[in-house]
Amino acid sequence: PVTRLRNTTFLIVSALLLGVGLIAYRVGTLIVRPLDRLTAGVGQVAAGDFTVDLPVVGGGEVGELTAVFNDMVSRLRSGREALNDAHETLKKKNEELEKSLEDAGAKIAEIEKAVDVSVSMHEAAIRMARPGMSELEIAVEVERIASASGGHIAFHDQRPDRAFTLEHAAIQAAARADPG
Repeated sequence: PVTRLRNTTFLIVSALLLGVGLIAYRVGTLIVRPLDRLTAGVGQVAAGDFTVDLPVVGGGEVGELTAVFNDMVSRLRSGREALNDAHETLKKKNEELEKSLEDAGAKIAEIEKAVDVSVSMHEAAIRMARPGMSELEIAVEVERIASASGGHIAFHDQRPDRAFTLEHAAIQAAARADPG
């Protein structure tokens, strides 16, 4: 009888240990595997991968934590996409502004050149004027000089050897008018 009791007790304790071990293993896998997946997902998000979407297994705390994690990643992904869209929009607007500034700069340079030419024309016309000449006569003389040069007149050219300047034309016109 003692041997039988000992064997029965040993068998019961072994069965209990095996049963508790299997239950512990199963509970461990139910908790540890989802936590391992969650830990790996956190690592991916930390590395900048916002495409992570973990499967929600079970309805316990770990399942709830996984669902909240997925929601957080989804919001981060949406925020990142909105930020990228805003960045692209601002980049395009900046390029448009730079182009507009370049165009405006070119137009300003054109206007400055026209003003300089106008001032130079006025100064040359004043130097061409002889006592008693009317504005109309001066304008006619300027137009005659322009026509004689094919309409190409430069004012205060940096390379007088390469351009017909109004100042030179005025000197030539004065010399023709006063042969003595």
